[in-house]
Amino acid sequence: MVAMKEPALRVIVLLAGVARPARSALHFQLKNIYEHDTSLSLAKRASSIASIPAKIDSMMIADPWMKFFLTHDAAATMRRVRTPVLILTGERDQQAAPEQVAEQAAAFRKGGNRDVTACVVPNVNHLFVQDSDGFPGGYAKLAPPVTVRRDVVGMIADWLAPRLR
Repeated sequence: MVAMKEPALRVIVLLAGVARPARSALHFQLKNIYEHDTSLSLAKRASSIASIPAKIDSMMIADPWMKFFLTHDAAATMRRVRTPVLILTGERDQQAAPEQVAEQAAAFRKGGNRDVTACVVPNVNHLFVQDSDGFPGGYAKLAPPVTVRRDVVGMIADWLAPRLR
């Protein structure tokens, strides 16, 4: 959205983004939390999962920004952007779905963007940190230092360098 309104913007780096309205991502995230919660009985887990749509609806009613965010069609916006874009998501991301990387790239290209680079980064989570499973509830258990993997930073720098000369 910024790229459409800011002609001086020379590049975009999208990290762990979405191509579809974020409501589906939030539904997945909440369901994932319930499914990993071993303190819940099977019945309580099923009930909690069944209540997700109503919880999301309540969030949208209570917060106009949340309603916008959860219903905004990011792909439609992407189709209007010609700014060079790098799209990265971790292979083990459990907050932004890695399969949406291809959808994001396709949306930018469909709108005529000729400089689109997209990559699902192996073995990293939503934070671009090395992770064996990517579950957000396990972030606190990651071995320190918890930092963006060096090759991810290098990938971004290598992509930016020729475009910002």
